Amino acid sequence: LHQSNRIESISRLDEPMYSISYESAGSTLLSFTASLDPPLAYVEESDEFLSSEDQLFTSRYLQWHKTIQALPQCKDRIIKGIASDIDGASFCVCRYIYPQPPPPGLHS
Repeated sequence: LHQSNRIESISRLDEPMYSISYESAGSTLLSFTASLDPPLAYVEESDEFLSSEDQLFTSRYLQWHKTIQALPQCKDRIIKGIASDIDGASFCVCRYIYPQPPPPGLHS
């Protein structure tokens, strides 16, 4: 969606063998369209970026990211801990992750 600004899909739905509410007139299709208006601005990835984080954090994040990407089990994975805000400044995504208590009764 980010690159094309529009996604269109038509999928065939499985029909039940028996339906009380209607008679089938052939195949049932579901049409789905999603688009962004205005489209998202494309931001090129770079090791240099405007950051709302302090310089020490940014340099340590870049070092950690290179270390993680060098691991054999992470070579083909996309791992990002930095995202861009509406102004294009980078921030650490874990700032918005808060611990949640487990559901009641989980430990019983």
